[in-house]
Amino acid sequence: TRLSYPLARRRDGLRGSRVLEVGCGPGRLLSECQRCGAMVTGVDMSPAAVRLAKRYLALELIPTTLERAVVDGSVSAETFDMIFAFETIEHVRKPGEFLRLLHGLLRPGGRLVELSSLLAVGRGGPRRPTVARTLAFFYAVDIHAVFDEHAFSRERADDGGADDGE
Repeated sequence: TRLSYPLARRRDGLRGSRVLEVGCGPGRLLSECQRCGAMVTGVDMSPAAVRLAKRYLALELIPTTLERAVVDGSVSAETFDMIFAFETIEHVRKPGEFLRLLHGLLRPGGRLVELSSLLAVGRGGPRRPTVARTLAFFYAVDIHAVFDEHAFSRERADDGGADDGE
């Protein structure tokens, strides 16, 4: 999460932005975004994480899955300027539908920041899962195709420049 703080602070900053984090855990990134002036919403299905966020960071998270939060009206279409979804896509059964849902929650011009460490690397194929509920592994070219198919453009996280296809 600490690696994403500079990302949260760059560009024109977050002041006045609406930020959603999916799978936010105890809310450390959301707390930093709030400190930078954003209005924050967090969704996490872990009751323990929700309790920690409330107790230590005074954050009120939505204690459910993103899909349920949309259905019950806890989050609405075209609401968010930025969505963070770290280490989440490999835990959903239908990554394309998940991305479509995230896309629908973004305001026009909004940004989705999705990072995953469970990419297949090297010639040995996918790494063994470190999380019991991991459902998918991706080769970089495959995950790029899923994002492209769902109307996302890609940027490099390190410098904000356009993705060079690597």
